[in-house]
Amino acid sequence: MKYKIAALLAIYLQMSTVNLHASPDGSDLLLACNHALDTGFDSIQGQMCTWYVLPCNCSYDEELPAVCAPDDIEVSALARIIVTGLKNNEDFMNQTATNSATIILSKTFPCHDYSDE
Repeated sequence: MKYKIAALLAIYLQMSTVNLHASPDGSDLLLACNHALDTGFDSIQGQMCTWYVLPCNCSYDEELPAVCAPDDIEVSALARIIVTGLKNNEDFMNQTATNSATIILSKTFPCHDYSDE
């Protein structure tokens, strides 16, 4: 009986912790940014959209391209670019929100290396 309880407890713990480290994907970002654009970014979805659409170029992931967006660009403009990019490429829907947003923005705002000049 002890083993059955322990096994059931182990299964329950595995099931309850599966999504602890899950990060939002492109489809989550699309929903959040659409909602944010409709409501003026005054919600948890607006905060999520803002977090992912503001490029940081933090160099925490060397495989992601750098983004060189203008400093004065509005969050809503970035969100529209992200929404359009997500709608136009279904592959981004299953990638993490960070990957999707960074790749989409890097195509619009690529960084150019001027060190060769």
